[in-house]
Amino acid sequence: MNKEIQNKMMQLEYMGQQTKALQAQLEGVLKATEELNVLLVGLDNIAETEKGSDMLVPLGASVYVDATIKHTKKVLVGVGAGIFSYKPIKEAKPLVQEQMDALKKQEELIMQNLNMLSQESSTINNELNKLSQENQNAGLS
Repeated sequence: MNKEIQNKMMQLEYMGQQTKALQAQLEGVLKATEELNVLLVGLDNIAETEKGSDMLVPLGASVYVDATIKHTKKVLVGVGAGIFSYKPIKEAKPLVQEQMDALKKQEELIMQNLNMLSQESSTINNELNKLSQENQNAGLS
């Protein structure tokens, strides 16, 4: 096998690894977006809930705890560096939307990179096929 074919095959393998890594990143971004959508719905539901209402609060990994709603107009929001502050729901929702917008930009960037890798892989694959055909033809003469 000639060196140029080996190089092209290594490039394709590397691009395949990059593609898998980008797909994993994309899955993470989509999952985070889904969680933020659920959060927005939850904020709307809390705002419509009466103070003193009972509800199940998720702790994670399908574990819930019974809780009583004390505040229906404000929520505790992380503002950075491990600091939390009560914010009115009307102020919390735009913060969540900003996170969703940032994730959307990340998703678009990942998709652009995946498309670029796909095009480059296709080009290299075509070149590889051409080189293989040329090697076969040279071997027959």
